[in-house]
Amino acid sequence: MVDLALKQYRFYCFINLAWYAIFILLCIFSLFVLKTGSPNPEILPEEQISTIRVILLGGAVYGWILFAVTMFLMKPVRSNKWWLGAYINICLGITTCCLAPFCIPMAIKWNSKEVKDYFNNQSFEL
Repeated sequence: MVDLALKQYRFYCFINLAWYAIFILLCIFSLFVLKTGSPNPEILPEEQISTIRVILLGGAVYGWILFAVTMFLMKPVRSNKWWLGAYINICLGITTCCLAPFCIPMAIKWNSKEVKDYFNNQSFEL
């Protein structure tokens, strides 16, 4: 069961990394289009354009942070701190509609006693 949970977690990390990369590229592309293009000022006033730029830049930074955290948590370390970080990462995946059907059973497996015992010789409760 532990091997299956680790394989599923690695697959989940690869899917997450791909999603974050696409999200970051879309934010950067949209920023580029807003910078080089000249939207009609009657449709989008300059104040709204600058607000959209700030939101897109914040989204790109947020995507980079999530990308870095997922890269850091991708290689398993046998400690309860790493287990908890990976569990929180899985729970973040539950909040997305695309990954929720995959993440809910994985979170249940990840919270099982066998997986917890694999990451720590002493049993601990969440």
